[in-house]
Amino acid sequence: VLWFEDLDLTIPINNPSTFSTPFSTTVYAVTFDGQCQSNFIQGVDIILDPPPTVTDISPVTVCGNGQDNYVDLTQYDFDIGGGNTVTWYEDVDGSIPVGDPTFYEFLADQPLYVVVSSGNCASSPTAITFDYVDFPTASADITLDGQVFCQGETVTMNITFANGTPPYYGHVTIENTTQVSFGPVFGSTSVDLTFSQVGQYSYTDTPIYVEDANGCTQLFFPQVEYFYEVISSPTANAAGPLATCDEGGGQATFNLTQLDNTINGGSGEPVNWYEDFSLTIPIFVPEVYTSASTTVYASVGSGGCQSVPVSIDLTVESAPAASAAGPLTACDEGGGQATFDLTQLNATVNGGSGETVTWYADFEALPASEIASPGAYTSAAGFVYARVGETGCQSLPVETELIVGGGISLSCTAQDPESSPGASDGSVLLQFAGGTAPLQLSWSGAASGADNLAGTSDYTLTGLTAGDYSLTVTDNNGCSAQCNVTISSANGCSHPDYDALMALYNATDGPNWTFNGTSADPGSTTAGWDRDCEPCQWYGIECDGNERVTCIDLDGVPACSASSLGGNGLAGEIPAEIGELTFLTSLQLRFNSLVGSIPSTIGDLSNLQVLFLGDNFLTGSIPEELGNLTQLRDLNLQFNLHSGTI
Repeated sequence: VLWFEDLDLTIPINNPSTFSTPFSTTVYAVTFDGQCQSNFIQGVDIILDPPPTVTDISPVTVCGNGQDNYVDLTQYDFDIGGGNTVTWYEDVDGSIPVGDPTFYEFLADQPLYVVVSSGNCASSPTAITFDYVDFPTASADITLDGQVFCQGETVTMNITFANGTPPYYGHVTIENTTQVSFGPVFGSTSVDLTFSQVGQYSYTDTPIYVEDANGCTQLFFPQVEYFYEVISSPTANAAGPLATCDEGGGQATFNLTQLDNTINGGSGEPVNWYEDFSLTIPIFVPEVYTSASTTVYASVGSGGCQSVPVSIDLTVESAPAASAAGPLTACDEGGGQATFDLTQLNATVNGGSGETVTWYADFEALPASEIASPGAYTSAAGFVYARVGETGCQSLPVETELIVGGGISLSCTAQDPESSPGASDGSVLLQFAGGTAPLQLSWSGAASGADNLAGTSDYTLTGLTAGDYSLTVTDNNGCSAQCNVTISSANGCSHPDYDALMALYNATDGPNWTFNGTSADPGSTTAGWDRDCEPCQWYGIECDGNERVTCIDLDGVPACSASSLGGNGLAGEIPAEIGELTFLTSLQLRFNSLVGSIPSTIGDLSNLQVLFLGDNFLTGSIPEELGNLTQLRDLNLQFNLHSGTI
């Protein structure tokens, strides 16, 4: 084969095995057998590829001191060859290749050489130089070996860096996976390590990773070997808030320990009190902690561990006001003692606010001297003390004087009897002393009324009808004395029902009444109706335990039974005085000869239950006043001569 540079075959290529051209071109070939050459000319295009480029990245920073350091050279291949094949050599001729460029050990401060190849082309060997820098180093000031940490506890590790090129970055790994980062750092730093996972850990769990500005990295350990443990911490429960009264200047005293059982859940574990969340300012006497409104913090301690603190709000409240009240006076009940109703002063003490008023017997023993029953407090003369508000916030105490009023001496003497029935001219002499003026007299019984007494002299009460009386003298303090007296009637009988019974006797022909078919009261010639002053012993009369007449049975059968056998011979009209027998429950006058109308005063007998007036000769209309007898259950008006409508 003969080669030529031109198609005319005029420029032969004498050495085709070492053909050189500065640019791409076409060469031509023909065959030749020694005598003849072919007529066919074969053109061959020569494509001249550019040689691959070497990017010199010198100097390359290498972490270490240049000796006994292993480097992965292939990490630089792309930067040098741009993606082409890079071959590393130890000599400039490219005859001593690097055995394992991924793990090359530098034995001296020396350059290396690279050849970049692409297809059939390769660059000339190019020197790559290296800049050797120190690895960063780190040291820690604490040891974790043998220590026990509480869950949630934080310790500070101070780390000092040297060598390498600052700034430094990195992290500390604790509890296997928790990383606490730091950086950028120049020289030293402090790292807070918080232990949150209960467990046991060895030295492999806590390396310090550091990287410098050159990207050189190292792992360090605070010491050669150690072991530590994280244990559970107690739990603090939320509590509060606490509120108490302002003791002046916006300050108040709180007993924080009253919340201990809530905070520690009743476990009995110690509760520690602090003024700050960081637990650096302890409260040494939490039982009497004086402060303005603020927030304090409590932590439960157990086995050397403390819980995460909880906050408790303290509020200083404005104290309510108490107004002085009294004095309060009560009557001497004997021995200089009296019973006082302190609660009647509550509205004055609290100003009508409705707030709670608490009473105390001893100012020096508050609050232990609280009066349990202030509505009925028995005491001698002296002082008591009142505070307004609930237990947590009460006013300052105010003083109330208690006065034991003097007793009243009283005697009553019946002076004049009633001169004649209905005359109302009896009198009583009252002799009294003591008490606090003005004095008030009241009386009740056969008649009732009231009057003022002037001074402490004797007093005569006049205008009284015959009967029993109860008289009461009351002084300005409410103290009173009482006496009882009886005003006799004109006939000398003092029984309160005597006159009304005798009015019935006289109006119905009493002297001719018959008892069991005879004309005389059986069994006595000196006792009975119109013979003595003992009505409760008379025939046909029954009385209650107070000697008041409750039954009149004059229908022929005594003992106030419901039967009747012909009456007792009563003849005449029923007198109006019958209405004065106000204790009467039964009036039985059947089978007699009563005439006239039923007196309207029967309607005054408010206790009447039985009214038997049948089988007489009563006339006129039935009085509407009978409708007032609300206790009435038996009414018999049969066989009379009544007229009109009911």
